[in-house]
Amino acid sequence: MRYTSGMQISLETNHEHYAILGYTPGLLTLVQPRRVEAPSTVEERKKMVSTSCILMPGYMSDTWPPQTFDDLTAEHFAALLALKPELVVLGTGAKLRFPKPDRLAPLINQGIGVEVMDTPAACRTYNFLMVDGRNVLAALLL
Repeated sequence: MRYTSGMQISLETNHEHYAILGYTPGLLTLVQPRRVEAPSTVEERKKMVSTSCILMPGYMSDTWPPQTFDDLTAEHFAALLALKPELVVLGTGAKLRFPKPDRLAPLINQGIGVEVMDTPAACRTYNFLMVDGRNVLAALLL
């Protein structure tokens, strides 16, 4: 797979988990977990996402409400608590921006680590931590 712009991500995919195959501004290419009852190739399991999303090894939602960095609120981060992540990797879009501490407070107050980076770096970090077996949640603004 080649992208003319953006980033292609190579990894040893755990076929049981969601992984990020590539990122270009505004578009994320995922591979969905392989189901035992319906084995398939990576090509058949690709999913394109063009909205902000939440991604964990066994979970994906492309209905995360904030679509831009300025949309982020403490309530968006509080909603992530229900997923019980060990660590949250926040991708802030094309450039690195840090949310105000009060917005991250729901996670920090529960002892959940938060790493903030631009979205391409967040994609690479999610894959690395997911392959390492961590219960990581990527909250990605595209």
